Amino acid sequence: MNFKEFITESLDESMPGMPGIDSETKQKLNLLLLIELEKPVLTIESGMSKIRKILYLEGIAFESFSDLEEEGDEIATQLNDADYLYILYFPTDDGYYDFYAEVTDENGIIQAMSETEGEETD
Repeated sequence: MNFKEFITESLDESMPGMPGIDSETKQKLNLLLLIELEKPVLTIESGMSKIRKILYLEGIAFESFSDLEEEGDEIATQLNDADYLYILYFPTDDGYYDFYAEVTDENGIIQAMSETEGEETD
C-alpha cells in the first residue's frame, strides 16, 4: 500500500464528536505555522515541537510520531471530524531540516499529496 492509498483510507475513518476548526482559526494557525517554520531546524523533534506548540495555542493536540524518517517524510493526521494536519519535512544540504505544516481539510490533504507526488516524478 502506498502513502496515497493509506491517506485515502484514513480519510474515510472519523473521530466522532470532535467539532471542526473554524476558517478564521485555521488561517491563524497556518500563518503561525508558516512563520514559526520559516527557518530550518536542527532536529526533526524540534520541528515537531514547534508545530505542537502552535496547535496548543488553540487547544489542539496531536499524536506523537515515534518512527520519524531522517531522510524526510510527509505525514497527514486527523485532528477532528473535518480537519487534518499535513506535515512535510526534509533534510537540507547543511544538516538542518526544512518543515512545512498546514491545518487543512480532506481536499487540502489530497491536493498536497498529489503536488508532492508530482514533484517526485519530475
